[in-house]
Amino acid sequence: SRARTRAWCAGISATSISRPASRTTWTPYARGHLSPFVNFHRPGLYATKHVDSKRKVRRKYLRDDVKTPYEKLKSLSGAAGHLKPGLTLRALDRIAGAQSDLEATRALNAARVKLFRRIRSTAAAA
Repeated sequence: SRARTRAWCAGISATSISRPASRTTWTPYARGHLSPFVNFHRPGLYATKHVDSKRKVRRKYLRDDVKTPYEKLKSLSGAAGHLKPGLTLRALDRIAGAQSDLEATRALNAARVKLFRRIRSTAAAA
């Protein structure tokens, strides 16, 4: 489920997110820190496909194929056509360039610590 995926990304158990008080603290964290980090700063592997002599499609993971999801989007032909109306690649470039990868990681970790404190304090009060 979506909540479990988000929980895995943040290192939080899915049971703590299911509480209503936790959801109100989770959404700003996910939208303000986790999603931008995953989309603009966290690299992923993208396969290069080729057909071998037996006509079987093989995937190779090359060093050049390590990209962030945003870099992969920009590499597609007609990338601007995949964006929501009113959103441009230039605006996304500004978001991606606002922080270095290290700054984004530190901000994410600081926000996660803050989120844990909020969840623990609401759980202790309940």
